[in-house]
Amino acid sequence: WTSAPAGFTSTDAVVTVSPTASITYNVVGVDANGCTTNTVNVPITVLITPSPVTVTSSASTICDGSIVTLTSAGGTAPSNYTIGAGATTEFTTSPYRGGANAQKIQYLYTKAELNAAGISAGNINGLSFFVTSNGPSNLPNLQIAMAHTTATSLGTTFDSNVGTVVFGPVAYSTVAGNNSHTFTTPFNWNGNDNIVITVCSDSPTTSSTSTVRADAVAGTSTGTTTFVAGSICSNTAATTSTNRPTITFNYAVSTSTTWTSSPSSILYTDATATVEYVPGSSATVVYAKPSVATTYTAVATLGTCSSTPGSATVNVNALPDFSISPATICQGD
Repeated sequence: WTSAPAGFTSTDAVVTVSPTASITYNVVGVDANGCTTNTVNVPITVLITPSPVTVTSSASTICDGSIVTLTSAGGTAPSNYTIGAGATTEFTTSPYRGGANAQKIQYLYTKAELNAAGISAGNINGLSFFVTSNGPSNLPNLQIAMAHTTATSLGTTFDSNVGTVVFGPVAYSTVAGNNSHTFTTPFNWNGNDNIVITVCSDSPTTSSTSTVRADAVAGTSTGTTTFVAGSICSNTAATTSTNRPTITFNYAVSTSTTWTSSPSSILYTDATATVEYVPGSSATVVYAKPSVATTYTAVATLGTCSSTPGSATVNVNALPDFSISPATICQGD
């Protein structure tokens, strides 16, 4: 047995694995004579599971007829998704070419890569690159744009559709390690097309270029630089690179929190307990009006994966039972 990405090997006939990211296991059979079978690939897709849910109640014990507020917390999914293992480094098409007066770089990331990383249709709120050798790069006009594209590769001509400017232009100086760029305008990925990212910057003076983590992915990274002051964001000619920077997307993951109760009872979505909660619908806060001790449970789901549920029990005290008998008295008594 081997794996891709590499890291797993075994000679056992039966193996037990628990991968934390999508992976493909490859198995080859070998007989006593040393003859081998064809390679069988076993792809494993690892889906994101929301974090455990906790439930708090505004009161652990109430009087019969009172309303209690139930609030869930947790049930979130990791928001940073990385494409690439960072097996190499990249200088030529680094997004931080401070050693030149101006740069224009494009990167292509495919729908398949986005899906494999755990990203589906929705808002991408930022991205980051990892600097392995810090210049530092001082970039007074760093700008990042993103666009949908049906292109499957990049060549010696830039993709003309740069899309929407999501970051900058702003002054930016690199740091060693992670360099994050939070978008001023989230990019809403449609879930169907590939994504092309265009990075531009220019400066009247040069600083230094910062090398970033990268992966050998041919036809997905292209760029151009100049040592003459002035923007080249409109340039069309480019030079391809065999490496593409490893990227981490900050992606808005939407989970659904649903409620149940035991024994089964009605939940509400308003504080006056008049609007009934629809079972299976998502809500982080619900209200209850139990007449007996009841346990309320919330669980978060993302696709087919569910969190560890959280629960809270509300005990109910019966109202006092008393009566006053009428009396007849004489005046003055």
